[in-house]
Amino acid sequence: MLSGCVLEAKRLNDGSALLKLAGITANDHKGVTWILQVKFIARLAPATLPEVGWIVRIPCIATHVVFDVRGQKASRVDIFGRSIEPMRGAVEQRGKVSFLLNAQNSFVFEGHLVRAPIRKPMGVTEARVSVLDRRGQAHYFNCEAWRDVGQQLAHRTAGRS
Repeated sequence: MLSGCVLEAKRLNDGSALLKLAGITANDHKGVTWILQVKFIARLAPATLPEVGWIVRIPCIATHVVFDVRGQKASRVDIFGRSIEPMRGAVEQRGKVSFLLNAQNSFVFEGHLVRAPIRKPMGVTEARVSVLDRRGQAHYFNCEAWRDVGQQLAHRTAGRS
């Protein structure tokens, strides 16, 4: 689930749509500032795109894409939206960019810890996780968990979900 302030909204030639969102996800300190792009495939693209400056919530899924760059494996996470829900919220202006305060930027998945989580002093827990795709191939992610979820993750042991 993502919520943020719309920075850009455009429809592509194939009927799909791209939205760029900006938000500041709360934590115990200054917050995590992010700008993410969400793609809507043609059959899920909304008839009317939100305008720049609108605040929206987008239920979405994230997929891990692996590709080659000059013979080296590289990867990225693509985010696909399912719908757009208008919402209200406080906005902070930083230069020319509007960020939604207390934005939501969270994804839920099941995986197995590859090694023990690392607890950082600022309240974040980092972990290396493996997830199997539909074909049974393992994909590896470095992920972060904040606050209560971070504390839960810190007490897990490698090899368990």
